[in-house]
Amino acid sequence: MTPKAEKLLPRIEKAGIKAALKAGHPLGEEELLKVKVQLLPALWRWTLGGFSAAAAYGSYLSFDPSESAVGWGLATLAVLFFFFAVVGVRRTLAEIVKGLDATSTAELMEAALEGMGAVIGSIFDGV
Repeated sequence: MTPKAEKLLPRIEKAGIKAALKAGHPLGEEELLKVKVQLLPALWRWTLGGFSAAAAYGSYLSFDPSESAVGWGLATLAVLFFFFAVVGVRRTLAEIVKGLDATSTAELMEAALEGMGAVIGSIFDGV
């Protein structure tokens, strides 16, 4: 498996487990390809949240009755940073695997389904 696929595997498993719990049954390969996976790491999202707070504070400080363009610019940046901090960057698994070769895609899907099956299978066995 490629290093890119190894990085994606925990994120795919997490998204797949959430989707399976929401659907009420273990996901198949077709359903897994429709799952949206978070690509932006948590550290980057926290950093963007910090930038958003800093831009909002800078906007608050720079609003002046005579010149408010800087304030509005920083307010716009604050909203933009906040949006990416909350939402992040998400893609469907089908879009992600388009950039991988066939072997890596097969290994990634197999590993993701095995990992999800171990968690989800035990949850749904008791139901």
